Amino acid sequence: MKEVNESHLSKNTIKNIHHYYRRFKRLNTIYVWICGLFILLGLLFFIIGVPLLNHQKNVMEQYYNTQINQLQGQKEQKEEEIDAQNTSSFETTLQGQKAQYANEYTPQANYYEADIGNSTIAIDRNNIFVSDNAGILSNDVKEKIYQFNRQLDENANGAQFMVVTLDQLPNGKDIESYATDIFNNLGIGNDEEDNGVLYLMSVAEQETRLEVGYGLEGVLTDAESQGILDDEEVVENYQEEDYSEGVSATTDLVANYINSKTPYEDSQISIYEGRRDSLGFVLLIPIVFMTLLFIVVLLYFIGIMRTRKWVKKDYKEFSSIVGNDNSVTEQSAKQIKKLNLYALIFYGMVYWQTYHHVLKNRDIGRLLNKYPSGRKIGRRVLVGDTLYDYRGLILTAHYASSAYNPRSSKGRGRGGGFGGFGGGSFGGGSSGGGGASGGW
Repeated sequence: MKEVNESHLSKNTIKNIHHYYRRFKRLNTIYVWICGLFILLGLLFFIIGVPLLNHQKNVMEQYYNTQINQLQGQKEQKEEEIDAQNTSSFETTLQGQKAQYANEYTPQANYYEADIGNSTIAIDRNNIFVSDNAGILSNDVKEKIYQFNRQLDENANGAQFMVVTLDQLPNGKDIESYATDIFNNLGIGNDEEDNGVLYLMSVAEQETRLEVGYGLEGVLTDAESQGILDDEEVVENYQEEDYSEGVSATTDLVANYINSKTPYEDSQISIYEGRRDSLGFVLLIPIVFMTLLFIVVLLYFIGIMRTRKWVKKDYKEFSSIVGNDNSVTEQSAKQIKKLNLYALIFYGMVYWQTYHHVLKNRDIGRLLNKYPSGRKIGRRVLVGDTLYDYRGLILTAHYASSAYNPRSSKGRGRGGGFGGFGGGSFGGGSSGGGGASGGW
């Protein structure tokens, strides 16, 4: 290793140390002011912002409570109107259905063929709400759907829920378009309210569809329909070919949305109550974010202030060694070379780094001073073909052919990918207007 002579130290290095410190101090001061500004803004947020957020929370909470109370009033008024209402058109629409409801449910089927475009489906006159063309549903489930529709007739202003199962879809039809054809041809639901729901299943295609009438689209939205179709319990039942259990569970899920005289009001009340109840969490998000940011900035500020103090102390010692005339003796040159500041001029500027990072960079600077031909590679130093870590420990004496060298064959990562896997095509399909499609 070639030693640096004393004259070079006295003429150039002393000047470089002075210049390094002045530049460090200027740039570090900028970072200190920026961090200080962020800390001040953080304190202002906690002093002023948090009370303002809490005030806004109270305002929004009051607004949601007002909306809920108004909807509750509309709900009660509508229920009274529905109870008092007895129009001839409504009775005509449900006359056949009410006559059927007067009798007890009978599992004995009495089928007729209903034309759906160029195809037909079997409708049971004794239970028009189940068209089990695939023959996969138990009598218990069929009766459950029947009784559910009796509840809808009494409680939900003539809403209807129909289940249709198919061995497979007709040629040229997808499940969404065929569901629309069935819905419109049969006229599911009260024609004044348009409050019908169709659940269509095709076994061969392993697809399902919820088609929702316009009157219920605000209650049973596309997203909620998709959630019903993708329900884990339902999908698992279909995977195990337990279709009756899956349809029964789906019926329960649909009932949560439509079994009401005032489904729209119920849905809106639920939405406003959810928003009101989530206000605390929404308020908590900016507070947690600002708290974490404040802590990070504060720790960083402490770190760069510690670096500033450490470098300043070293520079003060350096100044006392060289004096006002910047003269250097052989003895003082040895003292200067032991300073942290001397090592840092070989590494580079560290004005933005925290104390622990600067300590490592100082060690790298000492290695670069020891080996003038060396060069930095991240937090390592390469001298010839020997690679050192920041502590001066040899990592490899054959860098060019080692795994540390990204250009060597050992340093290159091997490509890979995701392989195929066996199994069925399970998962949800695309949702459409007024409903959603799913599969298992």
